[in-house]
Amino acid sequence: MPEFYIDNNVALEVAGFLRAAGHPAVTARDLHRETNSDDEQLLVASQHGHVFLTHNETDFILLHDAWQRWSAAWGVTAHHAGILIVPQGRRYGVDWEPEEVSEAVIACLQQCPPVAGHLFRRKEAEWERREGRDWIPCG
Repeated sequence: MPEFYIDNNVALEVAGFLRAAGHPAVTARDLHRETNSDDEQLLVASQHGHVFLTHNETDFILLHDAWQRWSAAWGVTAHHAGILIVPQGRRYGVDWEPEEVSEAVIACLQQCPPVAGHLFRRKEAEWERREGRDWIPCG
């Protein structure tokens, strides 16, 4: 069962809902990393084998794509444990409640295995996986 690292832009309650459902989860706050940059957050999550959960679509698409390109260019096989994006806010026209976020995350694990090394985002009522520059529906 994957462990989660919850970004500082995700409600702390999400970690509680995931834990209650049997999924280990730590928050940036738990690790005193609330002020770390996005790349540092992803690195820490990856070093601990944690799937990264965020609302920050723009920056984590960039980080994932860079990770993939640089790993291929440098001939290294280091993978992150997975990135799950649940877009949030006016820009996306959604305001997820913490329990809804945790339910969506659990659904991703069921619909989209494997998670490791991949980037997923919640789009309306389904999950999509990043393949190159394209998004492929899961399930």
